[in-house]
Amino acid sequence: MESPRDPQIQTLSRTQEALSALAVQFAPKLLSATVILVVGLFATRWAGRLAARGLAKFDLDPPVRQLLERIAKVLIFALFMLMALQNLGIELLPLIAGEEGEVRQISLFSTILRHADLSDVVIPNRKIAGEIPHNYGTVRQLDLAIAVPYDADLGRAVQIAHAVLAANPRVLKDPAAVILVAALDAYSIGIAVKPWVAVPDYGAAMGEINQALVQACRVSGIALPLPRQEVRVLTASSD
Repeated sequence: MESPRDPQIQTLSRTQEALSALAVQFAPKLLSATVILVVGLFATRWAGRLAARGLAKFDLDPPVRQLLERIAKVLIFALFMLMALQNLGIELLPLIAGEEGEVRQISLFSTILRHADLSDVVIPNRKIAGEIPHNYGTVRQLDLAIAVPYDADLGRAVQIAHAVLAANPRVLKDPAAVILVAALDAYSIGIAVKPWVAVPDYGAAMGEINQALVQACRVSGIALPLPRQEVRVLTASSD
């Protein structure tokens, strides 16, 4: 006969086993990341001293010189922080230096990005300094739109958009897509269609959904308006 404490003991045992498995799995990566950060601290101090000696040659005010030294330290430590995160297996999908892709490798002098077409781009880290990295994570939201005339049935148009997204296997159910009336233009009403997809499906999903939206509107009899201009020709009177 099992005692009342047996389930608690079993739960505690399973928890200990799970924690042990996590420790075995992540301990080497965590140790490597810690070593990288320690090396980064020493490199930051060395870079600060080097920057101080270099800036001493210029006639700069002390506050300006200190600010430049701190900027140099922050840039060096940020580079080692990125290397540590990459070593931990954290996915970084930034948009840096005008290039977009998955970070494959971060070294002291360059960063390698993998494009969606599986090509690699090597970016010198001097190009990254001062940039604002955009980390997409694993999912991205498409920013699509369809335009319908003012006399169109908006409820029907929104239903069509929902049906198109539901039929596309690349569209994620969670987070839920956003579909709403976003703009009132001169000749049409703009309906925003913003589904979520996995990052590798971003480009393909955009083309598939746009094509499906156009076809579905045509089948449903919703015309897609074109820009129109009214031209009036004024003629002089016979007098």
